[in-house]
Amino acid sequence: MLTYRVAIPECSNVVVTYNVVSQQDLASGWVYPVPEKVIEQNAQDYNGMVEQFAFNPAAYAIPRIIEPAATLLSSGSLRTQHYAEIIVNPIEFCPVKQQITIIDQIVVTLAFTDPQGDIRQDLGMFQKSAALAFINYEDDGRSALMYDKAFEKAGFTRGTVGWINIQSPNQARNITADYVIVCTPAFFNSDTAR
Repeated sequence: MLTYRVAIPECSNVVVTYNVVSQQDLASGWVYPVPEKVIEQNAQDYNGMVEQFAFNPAAYAIPRIIEPAATLLSSGSLRTQHYAEIIVNPIEFCPVKQQITIIDQIVVTLAFTDPQGDIRQDLGMFQKSAALAFINYEDDGRSALMYDKAFEKAGFTRGTVGWINIQSPNQARNITADYVIVCTPAFFNSDTAR
């Protein structure tokens, strides 16, 4: 399966349709299931996750269930930029016939209900991130530094950074901040923590 994130306008719904332009049928083939992740333990202690091959003969005795080649997985926002996450499944396997079908070309269309505004939003210093995240978002080449000029404005006060080690959800509810960055202990600055 292939996953794509697409920049979209603000809307109340996204409808995904597709048209398979071309596909190939392989004469004979076999697809084994993806190994499952299971906890490996020994007599002394927990060792971690390992892959374990799990073959379900009953599932492989069923003729193929035709699934859509493209579907909407989720939607969300990066600041003011809305996006849709689309899954494209270019491979279909029929275990009874032992036939693999591969989609060579597919056209996926997104339709928006009650769209408002432009598809592409100016994300300021996050434009390069958006260009990497969304397949239809172009970086206009402006540097993030051009947005970092708050110090030139009247009344500017330098912000502060506070490192907080949270022990319970109740502590998180009491944080007052413009931005919260959650990090692993490897990136935590314990010298300034409170």
